[in-house]
Amino acid sequence: MNSFLEEKWSLVGLGFNPWEYSRAEKQGILLAIFKALNVLTVLELSPSDMLEFCLDMESLYEDVPYHSFNHAIDVVVKLYYVLHDLQAASYLASYDIAALLISGLCHDCGHVSDYHACAFAYCHMAVCVPKSEHSLKQM
Repeated sequence: MNSFLEEKWSLVGLGFNPWEYSRAEKQGILLAIFKALNVLTVLELSPSDMLEFCLDMESLYEDVPYHSFNHAIDVVVKLYYVLHDLQAASYLASYDIAALLISGLCHDCGHVSDYHACAFAYCHMAVCVPKSEHSLKQM
C-alpha cells in the first residue's frame, strides 16, 4: 500500500474530512487509493494518467455546498474502507472494483444543486405524481 495511506489511514478512514486537506493532498489520497486497489494495473494507466483523469474530473464539479469534488473524494475514501478494510474487494472482480471507484469519483460531475434542492424535488414529485407513475416509487 502507498506509504501515505499506511501512515495516515487513521486520518483518512471513516473520520476523513476532505476540507482539512490541500488540493495536492486530496489528489495524492485518490492516487494512493486507486494504486492500492490495483486500478492503475487493471486499466493499464500510469500514475500520471490517473492523476490527469482525477484533475479532469475535479474540473467538472461545480462549486456547490454538497455535490462538490470534496464530496466525491469522501465517497471514494468510504468505498476504500468498504473494499479494503471490510474486505468487500474479495467478492468483486478487479474491473468491478475499478468501475466502482471511478463511479464514486464521477457520480456528481456537473451536479449544480445542493442536497436541499434534491430533497425538495423528490418530495414535490412524490406528492404531485401518483406513486405508480414515478421512478422513485420503490424507495
